[in-house]
Amino acid sequence: MTDENNPWKYVARRDVSNNPYFKKETQEVKADDTLPEKDNEVFDNSTTPKIIGVYSIIEDNPYAKTVHKLQKALSDNPNNTHPKFTKNDNSKIYRQLTFKENIEARVNDYETLNGPDGNRSDEERTKLFKVYFDSCTGFAYKAGTTKFKINPICQDLIIIDKGFNEEFKTIKYDSFKGTEFDSANDKYKYNGLLTKSQFLEHEAYRFLYDNDKKLMENYWNIVSTLTKKDKLMSLWVRQNTAEDELRALYVDGIDGDSDAGGGNFLNLNARFLLVAPSQKKSGKK
Repeated sequence: MTDENNPWKYVARRDVSNNPYFKKETQEVKADDTLPEKDNEVFDNSTTPKIIGVYSIIEDNPYAKTVHKLQKALSDNPNNTHPKFTKNDNSKIYRQLTFKENIEARVNDYETLNGPDGNRSDEERTKLFKVYFDSCTGFAYKAGTTKFKINPICQDLIIIDKGFNEEFKTIKYDSFKGTEFDSANDKYKYNGLLTKSQFLEHEAYRFLYDNDKKLMENYWNIVSTLTKKDKLMSLWVRQNTAEDELRALYVDGIDGDSDAGGGNFLNLNARFLLVAPSQKKSGKK
């Protein structure tokens, strides 16, 4: 296999350092067990099987083209356990994984010790941590403010027109379905590296993980072990945008501190995980 066709070839982290909308913050967080209430409509029209199986990668440029490429690849190979999305006409299509599902896939693959050919090497177990992954999790920004909404399974990104090739989707923020946050909330740190406690207590991260604290702690411990770092996982968001806009959340590789980026450019390269059922039972830790 040539490097050009190798889906696991190393891809550099996404650089957000020069983006003027990403403002570095340094404040500490305080423990807070309250989270904004979910907008139930966000979750009503999807099926979410466990993200366990054999993983492969599909990528192309731009985001919308890659979404349609993913849907076709899965439709052509029905032997998969990839999640589907129910459209308004009750038809179902394959969708991109959510942010949380990408994290689950990384953890599950890392903890799978045995493969068809015996014990898996450290390189095999960590390969999903070495590249970024896009998702169907939408970040919507309210123009001229620090407010934004998160929709974990965002219909606008799943049924996106194949020919869409703009930096972001223009939306009406007030009618966008999602749970609202404010990056100016001084209880939480945005746009900067986090300590473990800041990550575990972060309102937006907890929402993205559906408050699955066990998964959050497990993922942090794996990434911290692999990177040998005690500050990781910045949550990059945009602020004071010129107009209401929608973008897709991605998770970076460990070379990029496993940051989460809510300022993704939809007219750039995209990469998604595909899930197929395991051929054999694999040993777990």
